[in-house]
Amino acid sequence: MVFGLVITALGLGTAYALLYYCAVFALPVFIGLSVSFWALNAGAGLASVVIGFAAGVIVFVVGQFALLRSRSVAMRWMIVALLALPAAVTGHSLVLQLSELGVPSPAWRQVLAAIGAAIIGFTAIAQIQKSAEGPRSELRSSQRF
Repeated sequence: MVFGLVITALGLGTAYALLYYCAVFALPVFIGLSVSFWALNAGAGLASVVIGFAAGVIVFVVGQFALLRSRSVAMRWMIVALLALPAAVTGHSLVLQLSELGVPSPAWRQVLAAIGAAIIGFTAIAQIQKSAEGPRSELRSSQRF
C-alpha cells in the first residue's frame, strides 16, 4: 500500500515536471507535435516522430541563432517574446486545468492560472536568455578577475 502511494506520487511528480518543461519550451514543442501529426496523417508512420522531433529542434535552434546574432536590444526582446508568450499561454491553460481538480471557486482558479502564466512565462524568458548566452558568458565573467 505504501509502496503504491510512493510510486504514484513519483509518477505524478514526473508528469508535472514534464508538463512544466514542455510548457517552458511551448513553441518548439507545439511545432514539433504539429509537424509530427501532419507527417503521421500523410502516411509517414513511425518516422513521423523523428520528423516532428527534428522540426521542434530546428525551431529551437533557429530561435537561438536569431537571438545570438541580433545586435539590437529591441530585436532580441521581440525574439524572446515570440518564444516566451506561447509558454505563458500554455502555463495559464495548464494551471487552469489542474486547478479544476481541487479549487472550487472559478475566480481563484483564474487567479492561480494568472500566477502560473507569469511564473512559467518568466521561467521561459530566463531559460531562453540562459541558453542563448551559452559558454561565452562564463568566459566573460571569468576574464573580469
